[in-house]
Amino acid sequence: IPPDMRICGENMYAVHSIVYTQLSSYFLVFSIWNQDICLSWDETETLCQSLGLYTVPVLYRGLYDEAAIKNLYDKNKMSNSVEGYVVRLAHPFHIDEFSVSVGKYVRENHVQTDQHWMKSGLEMNMLKIKK
Repeated sequence: IPPDMRICGENMYAVHSIVYTQLSSYFLVFSIWNQDICLSWDETETLCQSLGLYTVPVLYRGLYDEAAIKNLYDKNKMSNSVEGYVVRLAHPFHIDEFSVSVGKYVRENHVQTDQHWMKSGLEMNMLKIKK
């Protein structure tokens, strides 16, 4: 990792609120920062590939379309299979623009315990078997 960069992602090793059974990795990258600049998504994917890291799955890529983004989450199909998803700009942005460049959708009642997952008996998520 270049010295001025930091990699941000989700630790998926342990079950947080639902069990994942088809993960590509226990660490999924959602952004890479060069000091105060978030790299573009293309740069993030390229750097992850060179480092052997996996990004979070891309569910939609295109111009901002609120209806299309909201329709990604079908409560009847996904209520127990995903906690939510993050929407972010594909182009680079400064940390001062974070609040208008990144958004998070989570399922209703996605936290169903009053104890943090790190303090409970760690139950592992499962990786996808590669053939």
